[in-house]
Amino acid sequence: MAQTHWVVINGTSRQVAERSSLAAVLDSLGISCATAVVEHNGVIVPREQFEATAVGPGDRLELVRFMGGG
Repeated sequence: MAQTHWVVINGTSRQVAERSSLAAVLDSLGISCATAVVEHNGVIVPREQFEATAVGPGDRLELVRFMGGG
């Protein structure tokens, strides 16, 4: 069975798989890395670092998605 831990995403506690990257968390939420801005523990993470940035127990993520429209 896969191990999980708790993180806070936009103010809500959620379980994520251990050793998840930011990219994996976004994917699990159905959010494209190409349209997201992520603040990880108070620091904006450059998109090119989403795959290499690990999400640990108790981490805080703030996610913003860009939406197109007219």
